[in-house]
Amino acid sequence: MARKLVFLQALPTLEEPAGVRYYWTVHPKPTTRGTTLLYPPATLAAASRRISALYENVIFREQVSVEDMSDTDDAEDGGRRGGQTTMFTWAPTQPSRLETDTFLRASPSRRQTRGETQFDSQGTSFTSDASSLLRIPDFRLNLNTVSPLSSLRGVTVPRKINVLLAVFEVEGPTSIKVKKGPDAGKEVSVLNLTLGDDDGIVCRLTAWREVADTWGGLTSATGVKRGDIVSLENVHAVWEPKSALALTASPNLKSRAEICYRTMPRLSFPDDARLRPDLELGQSEAAVRRVITLVDWFERLAGLTSS
Repeated sequence: MARKLVFLQALPTLEEPAGVRYYWTVHPKPTTRGTTLLYPPATLAAASRRISALYENVIFREQVSVEDMSDTDDAEDGGRRGGQTTMFTWAPTQPSRLETDTFLRASPSRRQTRGETQFDSQGTSFTSDASSLLRIPDFRLNLNTVSPLSSLRGVTVPRKINVLLAVFEVEGPTSIKVKKGPDAGKEVSVLNLTLGDDDGIVCRLTAWREVADTWGGLTSATGVKRGDIVSLENVHAVWEPKSALALTASPNLKSRAEICYRTMPRLSFPDDARLRPDLELGQSEAAVRRVITLVDWFERLAGLTSS
């Protein structure tokens, strides 16, 4: 037989002791990635050997000599005799023509003071004295304009593209004397980068002139280093059927680079820590999630993670 309870009057209100105040504290989610971690030289050397071993059997075509070309602009604008690349399966693992600061952006984060935001019983908020520094990702990266390397097959005419890649190797900058053309007798800088992505494609990029100097770190304290996740804008790509993908960057192309994350910070360079923003704080953005994917992938390849 069903039973029912009938209340003849409202329940008495619970009286609270006078003067009681309530506080709510919001604690930020702890990050799982060390933003200030700096590796000792031995760790970086071991990681470098692992990365080099991944493409040690990849034969890159010799860089075109400037003296063999009628005009260096042909090479700078993406001549077809560029670097060699290949695809393979990753093994499972546990005063200038332009202002140099337009060529490289090495500030992937903006600073914000972190404190414990608290609210009292009257709804008033305040911040405690305990605080630390947050490095919030601040990329100028639009994934809608980024081309995966695998999508460039069959591009036989130089195409201006944007890419997001990991840096495997940095060679240079070096100086080459121009033998022909309007710049005959002058020396220009050349920088070679070996790059790759998580699709298993490795390619060679050649940067010229002021772009080579800036990306190579000759004009600023920070240049592109091995292990960096970089966003490259306005680079030429050519991938002929019987050749391979070659990328070119130059002032003529208005090429730009942004260091999104430094996976191999150096112990002797504390400033490298500022190139390691708290990526977890920006996971709501697709661009940051893509950077996280590349960071995790590269760190596994280099043996920089315990997982």
